[in-house]
Amino acid sequence: MAAMWLGLCGVAQAQQDGALGVPGLKLSAGAAVASTPSYVGSDDTRGQVLPLLLAQHGIWFLDSARGLGYRRQFSSGLFFGQALFVDLGRLQRKTSWRPGSERLRGMGDIRGTAVLTTELGYEFAPWLSVLAEGEWALGRRERGDRARLALQGGLWNSAEHDFWYELDARFGERDYVQTYFGVSAAQSAASGFAPHAPKRGLYAYGYSLSWEYRFARPWSALLSLQGLQLVGDAGRSPIVQRRHGLTGLAGINYSF
Repeated sequence: MAAMWLGLCGVAQAQQDGALGVPGLKLSAGAAVASTPSYVGSDDTRGQVLPLLLAQHGIWFLDSARGLGYRRQFSSGLFFGQALFVDLGRLQRKTSWRPGSERLRGMGDIRGTAVLTTELGYEFAPWLSVLAEGEWALGRRERGDRARLALQGGLWNSAEHDFWYELDARFGERDYVQTYFGVSAAQSAASGFAPHAPKRGLYAYGYSLSWEYRFARPWSALLSLQGLQLVGDAGRSPIVQRRHGLTGLAGINYSF
């Protein structure tokens, strides 16, 4: 699904200003290994080796999890941002770098597309922010759009450790839930799955818990556990084998 979820987690923030002698520039690079469902709703898993890359200057960023964009935080606690990234879609075969499974033969591939996200939120305290985010497909409009409401924040911070969490509810408009959880008459005939036409609205709840450990600056380690619980028509889709899926990630990062 969208990189916002299958990006697995945000890159650990670079800890030093002035990378490469440029004031305010933050750079970090690393790699992670992850285990995640083969596709959302699958009871099979796939392993991945993922890059952890971040370049940030002021409000602008380029990273392997969020894409290219900006995020503006105001002294009042309000924040706003936008980003461009690529939704990798889903294949009717299993690969290590894109969601998919041989079980989906006859469903057809969901082609990747450029996606624009827009977020608006408010930070009440370091341990609690409220966020609303919309996600719009730019290239393949038939893929549909989605949105989410989230709570996020830091649980504990020190010189060496950061723990943070996120809880969210995810909503899809009709084209989105049909693309990822529906089965058309043609797909039913080709795949053997029963026809299914999910309604728009709430389709999942998500959660994550992450830990960054700066064990020897500029090196840090990152662990993250993320879960997704499908609900409603999405959870009842004939392609769904398991409504609850877990993703685990472990990585190492170097800040320049």
